[in-house]
Amino acid sequence: MNKDKNQICKKEIEYINYIKEHRNNVQKAWLELKKKIKLDEDEIVAIDERIKNHDNSKLCNKEFTAYRKNFFNCSYEKKNDDEFGKAWQHHYKNNDHHWQHWIDNDGTFKDGDKKLSYIEMVCDWRAMKYKFGGTVLDYYNQKKQSIFIDYEYLDFVNNCLVLLS
Repeated sequence: MNKDKNQICKKEIEYINYIKEHRNNVQKAWLELKKKIKLDEDEIVAIDERIKNHDNSKLCNKEFTAYRKNFFNCSYEKKNDDEFGKAWQHHYKNNDHHWQHWIDNDGTFKDGDKKLSYIEMVCDWRAMKYKFGGTVLDYYNQKKQSIFIDYEYLDFVNNCLVLLS
């Protein structure tokens, strides 16, 4: 194997390990929230399944290489913002735990029950805070001008944030 391919393989392994760590952190956040939030048994079972499959799409062809190059690139690789933008768009369109998933092309909220999606979203944010520090509530407060949560769920999301802070 030549030097460039070897470097790519190492970066792919780094990225796969990062995904595994992130998924474990999402699971950790869910276990933390699960102890504090009031949900019915069907909701708990559904979220358990969602969390088990969190970010699986990052391993698909439409996302993997672009994400890997963006976050774990080799020294000779150029980041490709267009390629990453397409991968990110694919990711949030196929993963309803991102608030962007719920925004229609005209800027309105799509119909649907967002409760479980928003729980997973908050766990996703909390997982990032495990990795990079800070609280999930601080993260949201810093970003809330650019995050669009369906107004019917704002109190619910804020409650989840408080429970995880």
